[in-house]
Amino acid sequence: MKIKELNMISFGKFNNKSIKLTDGLNIIKGNNESGKSTVSSFLSGMFYGFAKSSIKKRIYSDEYKKYKPWIKEDYRGYLTLSYKGKDYRLERDFNNNELSLIDFTNNEDISKNELIFKFTKIGQPGVLFFDVSREIFENTFFIGQLKTKLESESYELIKKKFENFVLTKDEEFDGRKSLDSLEKQLDVLGKESRSKTIIGSLNSKIKEIRKELPKYEDSIKNCQNIRNEIRDTKESIHLAEEKSKFKDKLSQQMDYNEIIKKKEEISELISGKNNLQAIESTTYERAIELEKSSLSLKTLKENLISKVNRNFEITKDTETDELSKDLYNLRFMNKKLNELNSINYSKEMEFVLRDINLSSKDVNKYLVFTIISTGLSILALIGSLLLKKYYLIIVSAFIFLYAILKYQKYRISKDVVSRLNLKLREYQELSYDKTIEKKEMDDEFKYLFEKYGLSDEITLQAHIETLINEKAAEKYKQDLILKETKNNRVELEKIEKALENVEKEIDKICKEANVEDLEDLKNKFTEGLDLKDAEANIKILENDIKHLANGREIESLNHGINLESIEPIESINIKDLEINLAKLRQSLSLEEKKFRHYMYLKEKERALLDELKAKEGEVEAIKEAMYIISEILNENRKEIFPKLVDKIGEFLSKITADKYRSIIADKDFNIKVYDEDNEMFVDFESLSNGTIDQIYLSFRLAIIDILFKDVPLILDDHFLQYDNERLKNALLYLSDSNRQIIIFTATDREEKILDNLDKDYNLIEME
Repeated sequence: MKIKELNMISFGKFNNKSIKLTDGLNIIKGNNESGKSTVSSFLSGMFYGFAKSSIKKRIYSDEYKKYKPWIKEDYRGYLTLSYKGKDYRLERDFNNNELSLIDFTNNEDISKNELIFKFTKIGQPGVLFFDVSREIFENTFFIGQLKTKLESESYELIKKKFENFVLTKDEEFDGRKSLDSLEKQLDVLGKESRSKTIIGSLNSKIKEIRKELPKYEDSIKNCQNIRNEIRDTKESIHLAEEKSKFKDKLSQQMDYNEIIKKKEEISELISGKNNLQAIESTTYERAIELEKSSLSLKTLKENLISKVNRNFEITKDTETDELSKDLYNLRFMNKKLNELNSINYSKEMEFVLRDINLSSKDVNKYLVFTIISTGLSILALIGSLLLKKYYLIIVSAFIFLYAILKYQKYRISKDVVSRLNLKLREYQELSYDKTIEKKEMDDEFKYLFEKYGLSDEITLQAHIETLINEKAAEKYKQDLILKETKNNRVELEKIEKALENVEKEIDKICKEANVEDLEDLKNKFTEGLDLKDAEANIKILENDIKHLANGREIESLNHGINLESIEPIESINIKDLEINLAKLRQSLSLEEKKFRHYMYLKEKERALLDELKAKEGEVEAIKEAMYIISEILNENRKEIFPKLVDKIGEFLSKITADKYRSIIADKDFNIKVYDEDNEMFVDFESLSNGTIDQIYLSFRLAIIDILFKDVPLILDDHFLQYDNERLKNALLYLSDSNRQIIIFTATDREEKILDNLDKDYNLIEME
């Protein structure tokens, strides 16, 4: 992989900061606070985001806030890179967690590739390119200064990293600690004989429950017995209720017989009353009621006729359309004027003129270069022919080629000037059109001001809006009057219809009573008052029947029972039976409570047994995991250990100029280094800090070489403890490496040494 360009659009202290990287060695130099750490964090952030590992939710690391710009809202950047023969552009918006990854070779957007979201909900393209997590990325590709103060501390740190990588292929992951952690989990889970452990506690709880269960086992049988007694009591109550219902039927039959007797008496009274041929009171009451309705409807009819026939004036709206049109024109012109005022063609023309001047200078400059180069080329050609020094022809060709190149730049610059002049004329025309349009709007404003007698745009707009509102209110009032008149006419038609129906019913009643009109009906009714007593007796009998029926259907009281043949029925006290039933239900509730507690204990026993089984399963799983980890550690030791030792020796030999050619390590990872000067293996802890740093660099280079073949190597202030000789040896090796290497430094030592070694490198100086 090769990183081509970093562009921090808005990141930390940088705005639109671009850094171009090359193949091979890149030196990023800058003092403290110059932004080296920001660039380093930008690289990590682009590949992995500022997120902690979590596929359930977004969890940000501390760097997310640290590099968020204080002033600008933007928080984003992009980088370009090549990987396995393809070109990519990676862009990230840190604010919105939006990621764009484009494969330019295939013109394909691969932003949604599932590998990018393997470890976290925030996209990590580094997983797609390197197939490692953020933690392994930062512990391999990034090599910082070894933070050591004493030789013994340096030795222990590297020894631990060496052991971790050999056993787990991750220098930061301690396999032995994992085994210790699993061992502690086993100890916490414990076993049956240890009551204070989880498994021992569960067994103790199960034994306590099993001791308590026998106390509640009889509750099932007791519940069944009580339910049987409740069933028998309910049957007794049912029988008592049936007898009670029969007594009710006897009572109803007696009421029915009495009602029939009174109905017969009413029939006799009605028969005598009909002989009098009097007008019924209901007919008379109905006639009076209709007379009142007729008078009321006639009064309403007269009132509605007066309302319908009233005169009112409806004015036609002839001004609202004109007012609305003027208001629309006024608003449109204000909006258009604001748009025109927001465009500054003078400023644009000023910029174009400045560009024309600059480009014109380039035209003149390239023209002079072209003429001079052409002249020199001709002179060199003539000189070669005259002096017979034909090698000058080659010089002449190169000078002529230079002249052609300058001529091409002259043509390009001239074309730029032409296009800028066209742009200038375009802006001049637009500015002229803008002036004309503003003048036309000024005339329209003047017309409106004179029309309404006002001189202010805001006052004019408010005045027109007020006039429109007044017209709308007047129109609304007229609409209400029209609507009310229409409703009154509909209501008048309804009243006339109702009055017609009332008069028809009055005529019908008069015909049936054989009278001319209502006055004759009233006179005839007074003549029939002798029927008052008969009607009073009928009402008394009807009330007696109503009282006996008591809201019941009369026929429902008839059960066809011959009361004379019925013997007296013995009464049963249902209340005593219901009290006994309540006591039985209370006893059942107590027994059911015991039964529920019994079931609770059984359920708790089952849950504890399930939990015990699960914990015992955990124990087996932990033991299996410990076995697997142990096997992996032993397997990695056999596979990785010799390969890593050889690689460290190979790199150490190169960066120490063969002073230390090889290392050895025993089963406890105690390291010794072979010293060529003394021809002996030296204990690691007796070496200097500078040598230890060289061994640490060799260790990290060996890890990268074993795990990754095509990744960039990033060294962040790693060489602070190196003397000049050690630094020279390290740079001599790194400059010949096939990898892209990025070195962050605060000094110019690397730059001077590489210049003395005549090595190519790309220098980026941070301001």
